[in-house]
Amino acid sequence: MRLAKDAGLHSLPDEWLSVPTDNDPDAGLKAATLADCIVAGADSIRDIAVLCHGAMKQVFTGCLPRQRLGVFLRFFTFGHVRQLDADVSRLLINLARKAPLFGAPSGESFVFAEVDDTISEVHGYQMQGSGCGYSGIRGLNNVLDTASRE
Repeated sequence: MRLAKDAGLHSLPDEWLSVPTDNDPDAGLKAATLADCIVAGADSIRDIAVLCHGAMKQVFTGCLPRQRLGVFLRFFTFGHVRQLDADVSRLLINLARKAPLFGAPSGESFVFAEVDDTISEVHGYQMQGSGCGYSGIRGLNNVLDTASRE
């Protein structure tokens, strides 16, 4: 968690995310809490209580109540999701600088990258950016990348 915080998990949303009608200004803490929830296996707003249970507060120090995060998420539009997407790109660049996955680039070996897409099923007709594809499932298209070294 310290590496993610040093790479900008909390500071990037504070700097780049604009949710104008949210009166509670701590976007970085809220976005980081949502990221923590996803890492812990949450897939809905109800699962956020997992982080506030028992000793989890010692690991995830930014434990916010799900009502506060729910109000934050209600103000999101598709544009705000794209802002968070740009923040994730910035975070990954910062992580690569702080902890190089494959060592220093030397040009002596190759890194193989496999890019594939998947569909995350969504429910409801008001989900912005979702649609039915070749599989007939209403969902959002996600791109997955796997990197390996020879």
